[in-house]
Amino acid sequence: MFYPPPIEKIDVSIIIPVYNQFKYTMQCLNSIKQNTQDVNYEIIIIDDCSTDETKNLEQFAKNVKIIRNESNLGFLRNCNKAAKEAKGKYLYLLNNDTIVLKNAILELKNILDKYDNCAAAGSKLVYPNGKLQGAGSIIFEDGNVYSIGHLNNPMFYEYNILKEVDYCCGASLMIKKFLWDKSGGFDEIYAPGYYEETDLCLRFKMMGFKIIYQSKSEVIHFTSKSFTKKTKNLMQINKSKFQTKWNEYLKTKKVQ
Repeated sequence: MFYPPPIEKIDVSIIIPVYNQFKYTMQCLNSIKQNTQDVNYEIIIIDDCSTDETKNLEQFAKNVKIIRNESNLGFLRNCNKAAKEAKGKYLYLLNNDTIVLKNAILELKNILDKYDNCAAAGSKLVYPNGKLQGAGSIIFEDGNVYSIGHLNNPMFYEYNILKEVDYCCGASLMIKKFLWDKSGGFDEIYAPGYYEETDLCLRFKMMGFKIIYQSKSEVIHFTSKSFTKKTKNLMQINKSKFQTKWNEYLKTKKVQ
């Protein structure tokens, strides 16, 4: 049973989009409870028409706001919808196939508390096998993106320093809510998903804010379980949309 204490003053709204994967969701929730101290948070789960035990999540998770969709919206629109219900100063976008390690949420909050010019902060993402998924991300001039340090040893020095990056993965990304609201959230041209956080972080940069990678915030990510040919095609389609939208910006990358 997941049962966090009710909080009157909320600092962080944790948004977890789910579609099935009940065991992963409960594992994620329990990791938040066990490894998050000194943070006043709420949890908003948005269920995208699950057919497994997620349908009965209320029986297993108390003091959690659960939004049920009538039709499948996909990751991007789920986040946009859930953000409208958030009461926190910060939005924390979190995949349900994650394990939040000790103080991972607190470390992201501390960054946003400390730096007025930081719009969003992202975690060090590590695969279950111990290899690094990414320490922030880079955008190249052709619109391709790269997760810094992908498949390397997460203990290497260069992945354990605080630094500004082009963007951070939306699997564990904390954002100042007033900037999310000001920007309009994820651009729905990328629905159902892929390149939405890349685009959002660039919009923050155009507003004069930074995106920071916080290595002290570590999250295990059970990713790529559903990577298909359809997924690859969608990534290519959205990369083309991103290239078109950010053509002038990408030209500047060539002279950096």
